[in-house]
Amino acid sequence: MNTLNLTIPNQTTIVDAFVVSADSDINNSNDPTKPLACTTVLLQDRTSRKFWDRDNKVLGKKGETITIVVTTGNRKVDESDENSEYYADATVAPTDFFNS
Repeated sequence: MNTLNLTIPNQTTIVDAFVVSADSDINNSNDPTKPLACTTVLLQDRTSRKFWDRDNKVLGKKGETITIVVTTGNRKVDESDENSEYYADATVAPTDFFNS
């Protein structure tokens, strides 16, 4: 079982996740013309994570089990907190990707 650690910069992790909720067309107060999407997932270690998408695309449908590739960047969410997590990008791996 892989665990997702967002406190390490420039790291890529592959994890299986269960989609708890997947919402699109969320109002973006910074730019009302560009709605956001948010996918909440439950990981195998029973932690919950939210992934926001500026292109208004969810990672999967509610109730699906997906494999996601998560890559952290080099910028912290809160620069003043040394234990802060890094911003991360999440992408869904195709279902047959690891079977090839």
